[in-house]
Amino acid sequence: MKYLIIVLMALLLACSTSISVLAQTHTGSTPATNEGDKVIAIAESKALKLQWDRDNYRYERSMQEQSKLFLAKLVVIYYENGVWTKQSGSASLVKSTRNHRNYFLSAEHIFTDDNNKPLVQDFTAILTIGKDRYYFSKKDIYLEPDTDIMIIKAPDNLHTDLVLDEELKLNKGNRVTIFGYPDSDFLASEGIVLYADQDFSLLDGVIYGGSSGGPTVLMGKQKKLTGITTSFANKNMTGVVFVPLQEIVVNIKKFDKLHKLK
Repeated sequence: MKYLIIVLMALLLACSTSISVLAQTHTGSTPATNEGDKVIAIAESKALKLQWDRDNYRYERSMQEQSKLFLAKLVVIYYENGVWTKQSGSASLVKSTRNHRNYFLSAEHIFTDDNNKPLVQDFTAILTIGKDRYYFSKKDIYLEPDTDIMIIKAPDNLHTDLVLDEELKLNKGNRVTIFGYPDSDFLASEGIVLYADQDFSLLDGVIYGGSSGGPTVLMGKQKKLTGITTSFANKNMTGVVFVPLQEIVVNIKKFDKLHKLK
């Protein structure tokens, strides 16, 4: 009899627990808690996105202000098969610490046709910094396809705060800023140098069409050019390929010799 009473009590306790669980499920108390968590998670996500957007906006505005003296939009216009064609990219205005001369720098591949062949016809390059525009013809422009470099001698009275320091050494792990005008809109982003030598350099950043030719810059009290954003040379690479400073220096010296500049 004693054992029968114990068994009956156990059965009653089990039934009571099942009824309690069913009641909670029926009233929807557990799902209500989950729905509340979802609402809170969505609100937190929106708040974080709003904060990110604000921070990103402030960063973009700050970088745009800091680059207003050296970052340029580049447009190349030429006439082909009865049609005027326009190609766009980015460029920079730099001052050499060696001879204190100004140069516009960009990428050579912006001056190629749809088949990636150099333009053989006359063309006009238009460089815009702020509200100022500068026009150059084909004879004014130095193009080096092997290293994807474009050089134009800029007026020395133009003020720029981006310097070309020939003694600068860029090392793996350095953090640089990439500037450009993808689709004619300003964009600045940071990247870390993954690889750097005198022939080839790679960043872990991202660029978009129109950023080609823009500068990569070591920011600080003095802004220093570290390279020129270029196109991908290998489909297996991930990151931003840029023409290293050493190649730029070599080609500027060639340019100076060609134009008899000291």
